[in-house]
Amino acid sequence: MKNILFIVVDCLGYKFLTRDKRQNYPFINHLFSKGTSFSQAISVASTTSPSIASMLTGCYPFQHGIMTLSGNYLSHNVPFLPDLLREMGYKTYAEVTGPLWPELGFARGFDHYTHRAKKYYLHSEWGRNLKNKFISGYFKDPWFVFLHLWELHQPIKILPEYNKSKYGIPYERSLRSLDNALEKLLADVVDTGKTIIIFTGDHGEQVETSVVDKLMRKLITKFYNRFSCFGLFEKQRLNVFRKYQIGHGSNISEILVKVPLLFIDKGKVAENVELDAQISHVDILATLISLLGVENLDIKIDGQSFMSYMEKGVENPEHIAYMQACGIVLPDPSKWLEGIRYKGYKYFRNLKNINSREWLYNINDDPEEKHNIKDAHLLEIMRSKLDEIKKESPTIPEDKMTDYEIKELSNKLKDLGYM
Repeated sequence: MKNILFIVVDCLGYKFLTRDKRQNYPFINHLFSKGTSFSQAISVASTTSPSIASMLTGCYPFQHGIMTLSGNYLSHNVPFLPDLLREMGYKTYAEVTGPLWPELGFARGFDHYTHRAKKYYLHSEWGRNLKNKFISGYFKDPWFVFLHLWELHQPIKILPEYNKSKYGIPYERSLRSLDNALEKLLADVVDTGKTIIIFTGDHGEQVETSVVDKLMRKLITKFYNRFSCFGLFEKQRLNVFRKYQIGHGSNISEILVKVPLLFIDKGKVAENVELDAQISHVDILATLISLLGVENLDIKIDGQSFMSYMEKGVENPEHIAYMQACGIVLPDPSKWLEGIRYKGYKYFRNLKNINSREWLYNINDDPEEKHNIKDAHLLEIMRSKLDEIKKESPTIPEDKMTDYEIKELSNKLKDLGYM
């Protein structure tokens, strides 16, 4: 039984790790040379908690219950990867931070669930202690380690030696710093020949390109937020957020939902290959279970295994990627968005009011989503595909938190800088 390392880098979008740009990050590039990656990997949500819950359950948010950063618990009616692996004999460990609090249900199935404060990065004492856990045998074979990293989340962490213009914009400098820290952690500790590695981002990030750009974005969003309180510029809201809102969670534009996704399993997964097939975060669980040699796991999930495609190029032509925006920057549920990505098109609408405005883009020809298509036939096709997903996976009863619990988590969110 191989060990399993599942790395999720918060706020890591595919835009910054395309095949050409990976060369700027030597160790990450080395990891990608060891496995098969996807150029069309889609996050289920542009917010951390529902995104990671979808990875670990293989289910969409309206199934597992985690719609945003607080309010609901993880449903006990859905499978959970740590539970499944523990039943197979794995020792399960989590090293996480940010909004992945155990109170939400994320600790389920883990033998050890360590939630650290946001100030602890890989290059800090915590990172050195983490490396020692690998070296000392703290992680007992066969182990599953879920590692959630915070370096790219605002406020980003940049090592002094990489805080130079030659390393790009601040976000890219932070990614270069993370690359260095990952090498120090894993290079001489984790054997890629004996370890299955999954590497991805929970969602992308809207970043500033300069100090002036950052200032202009803040001024424009502040102006919009002030006047929108009076009901003005509502039709412009989505465009304003897409162009100027720094961070994530405000929409489901390509920069926020396209993420890197890499599978490493020597002997089973081809090396140094990037595939163009569309894959969703909900497909990770089923694909990993297939890598472990289990073909007929009796669980109900929304994802599917991509082993057949990785081995033989056998693609499911009906594969649809569902996604949503229910972030903390959208406190009003009437502004929440849901949509699908299917056969080169992206369709989305208001999650709470499905009869309101709709948007449709040809993302192959219009990746920046500038031209909203008004094609009644295409709209009907995409609308029916989304409705079918929701119909086949009926919404579960929400396991809601109490007002006191929501207040407590709100204080934690403030500490993280979300509110």
